[in-house]
Amino acid sequence: MINVRHPLARLYSAWGDKFRNGHPWFRSYIRKRFKIYLDLLEQKNMTREDHEYSFEAFAEFAALTPFDAQRDKHWQSMTNFCSPCQFHYEYITKQEYAEFDYPTVLNISGYKHKYPKLHIPARSSNNSFTTKGSLDISKIAEPYKNLSPGVIKNLYKNYFRYTTNFDFKI
Repeated sequence: MINVRHPLARLYSAWGDKFRNGHPWFRSYIRKRFKIYLDLLEQKNMTREDHEYSFEAFAEFAALTPFDAQRDKHWQSMTNFCSPCQFHYEYITKQEYAEFDYPTVLNISGYKHKYPKLHIPARSSNNSFTTKGSLDISKIAEPYKNLSPGVIKNLYKNYFRYTTNFDFKI
């Protein structure tokens, strides 16, 4: 089984989590590896913000390279990270539909019978990109509205294979 997430939702989530002020992954890894590039791309004064760099600077940075292997694992595409073309996954679930997909997978796989007390947590409503059980692309697109067309185009190219392999719309 593989669980995937819409690439633009995943990219925004990676920034929201890993770029927070004082985050250990940012301090120990991202700053050391990518600071020089992020400093060149940052246009905002981030001294009073909750994040080390703005989402715009991060998105522009993520759009720079077409080489997925050069990205941090938190914003690499799942196509590179989990090799879906090399492994035959019996189940592909989408994080945005986990509350609907997981019970079915648990029943089909026999885990529900084997572990009857297994609990699947409900989707978090505070950071959701779904509305009434369907993916709301307008909510996913919202953080990207201030990006230049060139950055959007490069992000699209960089994550195109991911979107087509897992049937996501952009």
